[in-house]
Amino acid sequence: MASLWKHPKSNFWTACFTDEAGRRRKRSTKKLKRSEAQKIADTWEEASRRKISRGQAHRVLSEIFDEGGQAETTVEKFARAWLDELKPSVSPSTFSVYSNGINHFLASMGERAAQPILHLSRADVTRYKKALADGHPVTGNHRLKLIKMLLKAAREEGYSFDDPFVGLKLFKEDKDAVDARRPFSVPELQKLLAAADAEWRSLILFGLYTGQRLGDIAALRWSQIDIARGELSIITKKTGRKMAIPINTALAEHLATLPAADDPKAMVHPRAAALVAGAKGKVSTLSRHFGELLESAGLRTVAELPAGASAHDGKGKGRSAPRKKADLSFHSLRHTARSLLEAAGVPLKTAMELLGHSDIGASHHYVHVEKESLRRAAESMRIS
Repeated sequence: MASLWKHPKSNFWTACFTDEAGRRRKRSTKKLKRSEAQKIADTWEEASRRKISRGQAHRVLSEIFDEGGQAETTVEKFARAWLDELKPSVSPSTFSVYSNGINHFLASMGERAAQPILHLSRADVTRYKKALADGHPVTGNHRLKLIKMLLKAAREEGYSFDDPFVGLKLFKEDKDAVDARRPFSVPELQKLLAAADAEWRSLILFGLYTGQRLGDIAALRWSQIDIARGELSIITKKTGRKMAIPINTALAEHLATLPAADDPKAMVHPRAAALVAGAKGKVSTLSRHFGELLESAGLRTVAELPAGASAHDGKGKGRSAPRKKADLSFHSLRHTARSLLEAAGVPLKTAMELLGHSDIGASHHYVHVEKESLRRAAESMRIS
């Protein structure tokens, strides 16, 4: 028989039950009354051990949850509420990815999105995986993991009791595939800088000498630049990481050429900042402009598509089809910074700290690197 437990800091009873595999489970019932919580715990255990059908479990839970309407909460209603709760704790760009993923899932569900989330089954998840099969495996896996997060939240909040992802395998990814993007060579950088106007030249130099992403550089304000201390302070949009980046001599020389701003809140790159703000934080338009700059400099080396053609392969597979990736983009400046650091013999952990690398597999949360080491590393990043 399932048992109950109450955490000292919670008013709700927690159900403790054994599933079909003999594993002991704990799940909040979201109930204050012990009698109601016990019924829920017993139902979860019976359903998990396949002693009653999903329909029987639904009827029991419907009666218990009738007042709160939990058993009748639809897939779409729960998904929307989950997104709303998540929004304040993630960056706008991350929320956009989550929101797009949830919308894609709900659209794929069709009318089934209006069914109680308690009824969402392995068949629904399998059907969604098949719908993702024609796209890129990395994108497919990201979306499957997002739905797994959603359904885990549903179980934790007592809206469901089954995990339809148990035993479901993700798409196979090509671990040996090399990122199509590569570093710029010095001659290529010189061509690019020669073709750029004043603001793009500044964006490029900031990208090269700090190794930071386009969105973070476009959002820079003069208040974030401390000339006296020789530091640039940012909170990265992608990872939320606070960074104090040393300003090397080359970047300091460039800063000296920029017109001084009376307002410390003024943007360093106002045109780029306006484009990003107008796109609600997205850098797609700015990235496209950089692509046009690459073309004008004669550096667009990806197999050219006809004028006005889609970046997709044009075989009628739509937006889910894998896109052709240019080998040079603004992100290539980040690769270039990394290459300059490696060429100068900068230790990997120092390079990762300087660039704000957040990949656990590559950096293993490197220990703090002293500022002087970072400053010496920054000075090594210079082109003639």
